[in-house]
Amino acid sequence: MRKLALKSLIEVGNRLDRLGTSRDVLLEVINAVVAARAECTENDPAGSRGWRGWQMGTRRNRELHGQIDGWEKDDTDQIASVVNRGLGIKIIVCNTDEGTCVEGLTPQNRSKKGAATERVVDRNQYTFFDKLDVPHPDSVVVPMRDAAGRLPALHARLMEVLQAHHPRHEVIYVDDRSTDHTWSM
Repeated sequence: MRKLALKSLIEVGNRLDRLGTSRDVLLEVINAVVAARAECTENDPAGSRGWRGWQMGTRRNRELHGQIDGWEKDDTDQIASVVNRGLGIKIIVCNTDEGTCVEGLTPQNRSKKGAATERVVDRNQYTFFDKLDVPHPDSVVVPMRDAAGRLPALHARLMEVLQAHHPRHEVIYVDDRSTDHTWSM
C-alpha cells in the first residue's frame, strides 16, 4: 500500500491534474452544493436543502468535467456521476452526514434522494468501490471545509476500508479555505 501525503497546494494540483481534474473544478462543484443549500428557505419542503445541494452539485460536476477530455456523464445503476473510463475514475456527489466512514455511526442522507443513493450509503463505503463500473481505485479525493473535528475519524475509517479492500491506494484531501486547523491535520 502506498501512502501519499500532499501538503502543498502545488502537490495537490499536480496529483489532481494526473487524475484528470483540478482543485478549482472540485471546489466549484462544492461551491455549487453550498450555494444551492443556502438558497433554500424555511418555506421550502423538508429535505430541500440536501436534495437541492446534491442536484446542483451533480449538475456542476457534469458541466465542468464534461468539458474535460475523457470525462462523460454516467448513470450506471441509477447513480448520477461523471466517469473517466480511461483513467478508471468516477466522481459522485453524495450529500451524507457526519456518520459517513465513522465507526459506530450510521451514515444518513441529508435528504432522501432515492433507492440507488440509499444503497450506496447503506454500504458505508465497504463495498462502494465494487459497485462502481471502474477498476478498483488507486486515488480517492476527499473535499473538506472546516473538517478538523471529523477528519481524524474519517481518515482512520477510510484507511481501514481501503487497506482491507483496496491495498493499492492514495487519499488526496482538498481543503476549501477552512477557517479551523483542517489543513494542518
